[in-house]
Amino acid sequence: MGYFIDVRTQEIIASDAYYTDGLWVWPSYFPYYLEKYPDMYIDSGFLDYLREKNFVFKVDDLFEKKKKSFEEELSSRLSAS
Repeated sequence: MGYFIDVRTQEIIASDAYYTDGLWVWPSYFPYYLEKYPDMYIDSGFLDYLREKNFVFKVDDLFEKKKKSFEEELSSRLSAS
């Protein structure tokens, strides 16, 4: 049995589990990061898939402005671990 931790705070956030709708797979921590870090990168293919399914969501302008810097910071932190 494992668990996931927040890479910034080291807080335990979810059990080691994955979910699927039959096409996409996402980790159990996905909702945690979406709530805590609204500027988190989300694969454009997944967003397109949600649009095709008429899923209603709001993408904040902040997301677009910060996604590159967040990805670089996350990559840097993961590389340092």
